[in-house]
Amino acid sequence: MQKLALLAGLCLIAAQPGSTARLVCQYASHSDLRDGTSQFHIADIDGDLCTHLIYSSVCIDSLFNISATATQLQNFGAFTALSGPKLKKILDVNLMVEKAIVQNMMATSANRDAFIMSAVSFLRTHQFDGINILWVNENKQDNKALYTSLIEEFRVKMDAESLASGKAALLLTASVAAQIPAIEWSYEVPQIAAAVDFLNVRTSDVDFPTATPSFSTPTASFNMAATSMQYWEFKGAPAAKLNMGIGVFGEVFTVDARGNVEPLKGSLSDVPPGLWARYEVCSLLGRSAAPHLWIAFDNKAAIDAKVNYIVNNSYGGAFVMSVDLDDFNGNSCNNANDLNGPYPVITHLHKQLAN
Repeated sequence: MQKLALLAGLCLIAAQPGSTARLVCQYASHSDLRDGTSQFHIADIDGDLCTHLIYSSVCIDSLFNISATATQLQNFGAFTALSGPKLKKILDVNLMVEKAIVQNMMATSANRDAFIMSAVSFLRTHQFDGINILWVNENKQDNKALYTSLIEEFRVKMDAESLASGKAALLLTASVAAQIPAIEWSYEVPQIAAAVDFLNVRTSDVDFPTATPSFSTPTASFNMAATSMQYWEFKGAPAAKLNMGIGVFGEVFTVDARGNVEPLKGSLSDVPPGLWARYEVCSLLGRSAAPHLWIAFDNKAAIDAKVNYIVNNSYGGAFVMSVDLDDFNGNSCNNANDLNGPYPVITHLHKQLAN
């Protein structure tokens, strides 16, 4: 007997359009290397939908300079040339890789200064509007104070550069953990919240498993994301600086008759097994379900619930991961009872938040 579990979300009255919340959208720069119709290019991005676009991502080298591939350097111009009524283009620097280099960079004021000044110059050269820092203290060492120093010094140096150059100040944002233990061992919340323009809380994947799904109910899954937002606020982050993560991906697993769970690999080689793009989920729902198939994704009701939560709690906006995983050409999500058309999730969020 086939089993198909569709985990939707809470059904609440949608927020009224016309609010001015942020809609921050991440773009995975490697998505142009995907196969066939999954290949996504900068030209596919609709600049009118999001208030901020984050180019993900670049790293740093042993001299604490931003390190980008030749292809990325070639593509920066097309990305920063994107336009929209409110659009700001931000470069994501991933401090979760090259961990020895990152640790060395954070260790001293001189090394942090070298990275910051290099980054500011890089942003100006390539005409980005700001920088987004991705970092979580995964090894649980006491690096909180060093990370705080990095963020605070970024703010001081960026403001000084703006004053000296007469140019608008660069934006400083950060993508941060949603899991409460990781928040505790990674961040001095009041200090970093005071220094950044906003924080992207990664609640889109707060419950994404590494091997097996949690099988949490829609209410439980929603509550975990809400709890993360509340915890950031409790620890001292102003609500207006917090963006709630909303994913445009789904989770797909098989469960056999004995209860053995296996993540089902989708067509994208660059994402973990069990994680499927929105257009893959829609295509899967349009076919006969495989035996014992478990699918979880945010439908319209779930997204409306999150939008209501953002608006009703005066949070800054939504953080979407990522534009290249939405049904960007509108060919797959054609269910009249749910979201459809090009960029169905992001377009809906735009109507609710960013008008």
